[in-house]
Amino acid sequence: MREYPKGRQNTPFFANRFIRLTAKVCVAQEIGQTAALLLVYVVQTEDSCYYRKPVRFWNEQLMSLLGLRSPKQLAAARDAAVNAGWLHYQRSGNRSIGEYWVVWPDEFADLPDTQLGEQQRIWGDNHSAYGMNSGMNSGTNSGLNAERIGDDLRKEKGHESGKPSIPIPVPIQNTPAFLAEVCIPDGIDKQKAIELLTTWYRHHETSKRPMLPNDPRLETIARDMRREGLSTIEARMSYAINRGKYSLLQLPEERASGNVSRRATENPEWLDVLRVCRQYPSNGSGDMEERRTRLPRDCYKAALRVGITRIANASEYDAKSLALQWQNNLQRIREGLDNE
Repeated sequence: MREYPKGRQNTPFFANRFIRLTAKVCVAQEIGQTAALLLVYVVQTEDSCYYRKPVRFWNEQLMSLLGLRSPKQLAAARDAAVNAGWLHYQRSGNRSIGEYWVVWPDEFADLPDTQLGEQQRIWGDNHSAYGMNSGMNSGTNSGLNAERIGDDLRKEKGHESGKPSIPIPVPIQNTPAFLAEVCIPDGIDKQKAIELLTTWYRHHETSKRPMLPNDPRLETIARDMRREGLSTIEARMSYAINRGKYSLLQLPEERASGNVSRRATENPEWLDVLRVCRQYPSNGSGDMEERRTRLPRDCYKAALRVGITRIANASEYDAKSLALQWQNNLQRIREGLDNE
């Protein structure tokens, strides 16, 4: 397993510079649009973690982000980026989470970080030597403009290069070493989050499968804190610890409400809608006719209210909430409350 590049956080605007580089060299033409978008997601996630460690994604997460429908599509895009030398990908085993970081190719190490557009050189093979000249600015900006030039040229003009896009955070007090590399998302009480994660880590010391320092499971819980709230995660932890369990169990009241969602996702009519929308997802006349033919009129109308594209591209997680939306729309249609 390779180590994450050191010192990347000392380069101002690294993520922005990297994205500008991929545009200048027309990387999407070389590796494809999906692979190029993958690079953007990876480098921006590195930025959000302050370039302290590799960023981690499960395949399902990236498939949802990139709008892909099969693991083969993700593997093809990832392999294209890796083989072209723009991305590093590794994982410790078949069931381990993937680790990613972008790679700045050596051949472009000295390429200046100047502005895009306005008579700037495009380095791809399938373009003319110069980019398109904006009609609004044509002939008016022949000199250097401090607001539109790269950081190196700004320094030459006597301007500060500015702070990094996301500055290095103030360290959280009393952070134990086994949580030093766990990214705590913004928008929550980070000190409280550290206390809860510490409690959960200590609880696992008595289990058959104790957590390792900076265990990916801790980062997953940290993300859940942002999505579901600190109070919910704290209640689940207390519920599990009091019962000697080592997984975050849903509270009884949560399981009761979850039964409603489960019934919606197991509805045979919804499963037909999901299957047909995934089989015929486009807005072309052929797919539209297939959907109308294969689905009952009220089921199809409810699907239109939710959105055919949303249903077709939904991950298993997103499909649960879409099933509830679809069922509510169907009920209103059948009761004559929503027939406009």
